[in-house]
Amino acid sequence: MGQYLLGGAVAEIPYITKELNIPLYTAEELCYYIYHNLTVLEDEFIQDDLVEFIRTQLAMPVLAERMERYYQSQRDRDMMLVLILREVAYYNEKDIVDFQEQLVALRRMNPLDRKREQADLFAEKGNFQKAIRIYEKILSSTRDLKLGSGFYSRVYQHMAVCYAGLFQYDETMKCLSLSYKEGKNDEVLKQMYFLSRMQKTAIPKEVQDADPKIMRDWESEWVNAAYKSRIQTDTEEREKLFEGEEETKRKNIENYLNDKKQEYREMADYVSI
Repeated sequence: MGQYLLGGAVAEIPYITKELNIPLYTAEELCYYIYHNLTVLEDEFIQDDLVEFIRTQLAMPVLAERMERYYQSQRDRDMMLVLILREVAYYNEKDIVDFQEQLVALRRMNPLDRKREQADLFAEKGNFQKAIRIYEKILSSTRDLKLGSGFYSRVYQHMAVCYAGLFQYDETMKCLSLSYKEGKNDEVLKQMYFLSRMQKTAIPKEVQDADPKIMRDWESEWVNAAYKSRIQTDTEEREKLFEGEEETKRKNIENYLNDKKQEYREMADYVSI
């Protein structure tokens, strides 16, 4: 990657990217954003407001004029992106060649697979709602048999992760169930099992039909993870037991012991399933 340039103009009013809602103040930041978020850039990324931002806020009227002329004659978004990278010179020529290869690879991808990568990146950035909307568009499109059931299984699974990030666990379980129906993947069953344990809900039938040995392994993994989490929580709770007056301490200890008894009963009930 090229050296970060500090001599350029700093915008008084930043350009807010439509894809990730990130404010950009310099030409270098614009280049960095383009280079590292290519997957989410729509074909309409180059718009009048971006050109005007480059002209006025970044004080680069020559680049803005070249973009306008080129856009009117070619309307090639990819070449416009390369033009910006070269004019600002934030990246060296090798970096730009690598970027061009990424552009070619993206154009050759199956459109639905490209959409999935786009949604995955939004999910990684924490924009779960936008990712879900793209996943839903993929699933509502005409099914592409060339992609296979594994592709659609991954889409449902990744959408489940997004719903979990939004704490919508019923939708999470629905997506996991659909993912398993598509791909028959044991990893998805494991996620369904852990989700039901976390939510203290009935274990789904698909999970109940799994190999008993695998189920025991999952249970052991769950108990170990829950135990480690409980140790951390218990340490924090125990530190608070002896705060306050004597009567408050007594009630705190009594409530703490009752909670532990209930947790033990619930764990014993699940282990016996």
